[in-house]
Amino acid sequence: MSRVVAFKQTPFEIKSVNNLHYDKKQKLLSLSHSSSSSSSLEIGTYGSKTSRPVFIDNDPEKTPQDKQVYYVTRMKTLIARSQKSKLAIEFIKMKNDKSIQSYQFYNTLLQSCVNAANLDIALFIIKQMYTSWESDGIPVAPTKETYKILLEAVFNSKDYYLSLYIAKALINRRVPFLNKERDTSDTAIRDLPISHVVCDTELWQYILRALTSSKKLYSFWAVLSPFSTREKIPDFKEVEEITRQFLETTPKPFSTETWRVIIRGMGAYQRGGPEFVDFLQLVRTDIPINPEIGTEIIWALARKGLVREALRYISQAISKFGPRPLSSKEPIYALSSFCANKGNVNRTKELLSMMHLWVNDWALKKKWVELSKIKIMMRAYLQALANEVTLHMNPDKDKRVVSRFSTDPDDPAAKGESLIDSQFYKSWKELLAKLSTLEKSDRENIDLIIQFQVFANLLNHKSFPMKTAMETLKNMREKEVLQPEFNTFKIVLEGFANSPEFSSHNVQDQNQKLRIEYALEVFEMMKSYGYEVDKLETFRPLLQACLPPFERKTSKYIDSWGPLVGTENDIVWKKPQKPIPRIFEIEKMIDDSKLPIDYELISTLLEQLSSAGLFKTMWKRWSDLATSGIRRHEKLYETVFYAAAVDYSEAQYAINVVRNQMSREVPPVIPTLEIYTAMLQCCVRINDTYNITEITQIMQRIIDKTHNPRVQSKWYVPIVNAYLHNPELAPQGKLLVSQLLRNDGMLCFPLWRTLMYYYNDTHLDLKSAKHTFEAYVDWRERNKRFLFDSEKRVGIDMGTTSRNLSPELPLIKFPSSPLYTKDTQIINLYTQIAIRCGNFSIARQLLTSYVAHYEHQQAQDIAFVDIETLKEFAYLAWRKQQMNEMQWLLEKYQSFSNNDSFPLDQEEKAKSIFQNPMVFKHLDYMARHSPSSS
Repeated sequence: MSRVVAFKQTPFEIKSVNNLHYDKKQKLLSLSHSSSSSSSLEIGTYGSKTSRPVFIDNDPEKTPQDKQVYYVTRMKTLIARSQKSKLAIEFIKMKNDKSIQSYQFYNTLLQSCVNAANLDIALFIIKQMYTSWESDGIPVAPTKETYKILLEAVFNSKDYYLSLYIAKALINRRVPFLNKERDTSDTAIRDLPISHVVCDTELWQYILRALTSSKKLYSFWAVLSPFSTREKIPDFKEVEEITRQFLETTPKPFSTETWRVIIRGMGAYQRGGPEFVDFLQLVRTDIPINPEIGTEIIWALARKGLVREALRYISQAISKFGPRPLSSKEPIYALSSFCANKGNVNRTKELLSMMHLWVNDWALKKKWVELSKIKIMMRAYLQALANEVTLHMNPDKDKRVVSRFSTDPDDPAAKGESLIDSQFYKSWKELLAKLSTLEKSDRENIDLIIQFQVFANLLNHKSFPMKTAMETLKNMREKEVLQPEFNTFKIVLEGFANSPEFSSHNVQDQNQKLRIEYALEVFEMMKSYGYEVDKLETFRPLLQACLPPFERKTSKYIDSWGPLVGTENDIVWKKPQKPIPRIFEIEKMIDDSKLPIDYELISTLLEQLSSAGLFKTMWKRWSDLATSGIRRHEKLYETVFYAAAVDYSEAQYAINVVRNQMSREVPPVIPTLEIYTAMLQCCVRINDTYNITEITQIMQRIIDKTHNPRVQSKWYVPIVNAYLHNPELAPQGKLLVSQLLRNDGMLCFPLWRTLMYYYNDTHLDLKSAKHTFEAYVDWRERNKRFLFDSEKRVGIDMGTTSRNLSPELPLIKFPSSPLYTKDTQIINLYTQIAIRCGNFSIARQLLTSYVAHYEHQQAQDIAFVDIETLKEFAYLAWRKQQMNEMQWLLEKYQSFSNNDSFPLDQEEKAKSIFQNPMVFKHLDYMARHSPSSS
């Protein structure tokens, strides 16, 4: 429901614009208008493609009514442009000019806020009304009609938290304007009662309707992107609480429309399914279920994820009201949106296909229905891709490796790295082609396309370069005359910060500089488009772009504990010191913004400084925090301990000095498991037996107080790791390992990985590694259903797959299908150990068994095989003159060089390596010792 508030004024003549001026700072306008016999406050509305706003000079001969029309025209233009600061200046000028202020004047401005969906300015106008009433004595205090228009603006706004703030203020009979910018806390509400406005049933309906508008309910799906884990995702719990408050304070009976908004208010909360089912019993006793009420009930069930219950209600509605019982298509949108937000493409497609069987004909306007279907399907595809990227960016999360035994054509990972050739991408392109036939351009659709391009880049940066997303972003403004959403800009910015396209492999590489330059270009675009950029959510990815997490060199990102000691196959793939271009410039921008302290930004900065070897600068920033009176909390201590663990002298300083600072913080910092782990890594780096013993004794006391085996197993991992890497404590560590292996409840994946890394890097031992690997396989089979943090596995009938396995499949103990990513980590480590020990036979058997789990034995099938493992196989086979092994590798992986997991600057080298076995000698510079020095 929308309201248009306008009133007629006395006739006046609009002078030629060439003879007018508004302000010295305003440009002269070369527009002309014909005379008009009458006018209203609605003239000169901004946003029309055929007309521009009319600017009238401040002529002293003008009547107060003429001046009012002039200011309304100016202010409506500024509202449409979201120029709040300039609007404030206009109010000051209007007050000095003694222009008439009336209800119609303010209501017209509020209606402009409704049209522009600008809730910030709407609150500002409410504040101006109260200021005029209190300070100047002008009788323009907001009335019930004023607040109804304000709630229309709330209805059109996507800002859930500001909308909730306004609703609470009106319910509590308080003035809804803010003392501080964007402060929506309860203390921000002006303690001034609204004595002349009563929150009756009609106003309650407006409130509930505004809080459950589709723009709010369906505007938060994008936060499920892999970059937005920091965002607070509203679950609309407060809306349910407000609805219950209405039910408790308002006497019955209620009208059908009132029950409809009540059901929407209760259904907006995405949880609490059982409680809502109980609530439905109350609805049935108070009002007969008609198609309108039934439609809202089905929508609410879908909103809460009760898909089966919603489908059951649809079946009952069909039997009671006949075919197509739903009066609105929103329940089907809610059902399909629920599946789309989960990334379930097939289920979304299935539900949308049923719409014409369930919804009345009059609610199905063909064009708009098809557009809505396509948008929901686009969201489903995008969310499926985002889910895959999330797993790709978090290697510690376990996921199923797509194999010949389980393929889904709509799974973006179905073809591994070959996303551009997958059926998933082809279906996406078909969807876009269908969209182009229905609608020329739409901001939401283009935003979704840009986000898809960014997410695809993180999986396959060769086929989906970031420049494609940048070009689409620029074309929105230049060709389509559309402005991208702030969230889209932010995703592009975070895409540059995390893209593997700009990975640096040596100090001279320019890729890292390109990354931050592109990120700054996006940042400047946001500023030029009028968005407020002095926000933490824009500075976080901008700072991260200086040196992404996968480029940082701290012990948090390094599983290996350094080179082998006293072994022939002493191979070290040297990681150069990473440059961090423009980091101090970004730091200054953050300081100049005067934003509140953000610990995540500080943690990122400390990690980046340590990765570049700038430890003095890092410790200077660390000390500045203390002198500034800022509490250095647990996350920051964890960061500096991990950072210091890569260097001997820094590790000494961290253990001997920084460790003692935790007790002096106010309140004192209580070490967490991550802090203990990082401190133990520092102790291992400096071979500090005393502190290892002291810290592990403290941890053991904590373990003894914990009766949860899952928690205990996680605390034992850093203890085992520290013991094994200290020569004096290694026997004690092996004894502890043997005790843990006898208790399945004390085993976890990090422990297996720690043991395999130990036998791989620190103490090369193929026999012990073989025993550990076989124990891992047995443990995995015993716990197949609830392995790796209780993630269920899907069993398969191995008897049906034997015909597909390679004839070279060896008779070694190997995990059964399906494989998960954590399985692949253990397999890769065992393969590396076999290679480094010179046992190419076991390595070949492991690689053959590994590839046998994939759908096709092509380049994409070895996406989960560690590339460094294959490089070591090639190098050591050449070094030991094992020509048969080299030939086997060439034949088995002849198309390996096409794999997108190979870095860009190594592609040509990879091709030459696998085309000519003798070129293996060019890898010699990557080894610690050349063959001549052996």
